[in-house]
Amino acid sequence: KSFTLLISRNLPLIYISGGVTGALSLNRLIYTILPDLLINYTVVHQVGRNNLDQAEWYKQTLARELQLNYLPIAYFDEYEHSWFLNQAKFIISRSGANTVTEFALIAKVSLQIPLPWSAANEQFYNAKILVKAGSAEVYQQDKDSNLLQFINNMLNNYEKYFSNAKKFTIKIQKNGTEKMLNEMLKIISLK
Repeated sequence: KSFTLLISRNLPLIYISGGVTGALSLNRLIYTILPDLLINYTVVHQVGRNNLDQAEWYKQTLARELQLNYLPIAYFDEYEHSWFLNQAKFIISRSGANTVTEFALIAKVSLQIPLPWSAANEQFYNAKILVKAGSAEVYQQDKDSNLLQFINNMLNNYEKYFSNAKKFTIKIQKNGTEKMLNEMLKIISLK
């Protein structure tokens, strides 16, 4: 794959993922600021399975030197997703429970953009966990403005966010499987 080529460009990597259901509206937000991001960053953008043609068309409208810094992909498999998570300096994503947990476990700095229509605003509350830990900020796409300013403010203070992310990951208990197994064994032994 062309992943190594992207990293060899010596620009920090921003990974953007809208997931399956929230990709289209997130993509539209990203397209408005993408040329500004591509000046200083390589952007890998998971656009969603139904949105790749639009992303490829948009890429062709960019200046040639910016096109080299942009990789839109429909969807990543587990290996690719893992690889980009580990390589990315900064992540922009939705705020599903799995996503938030993943970022907390691997100490990633992120801008969380919760789905405005998530059930009971759950994605907003998920994102607040990372905000409270100091490793993320929340951008509400239906309320906030100036996405680029949010991103630049975070990247200008990256070391603070990253330090907080590392502190938070240490606090997370990582023996969930063992605890669940022990609880199941307790229940079985009661029968």
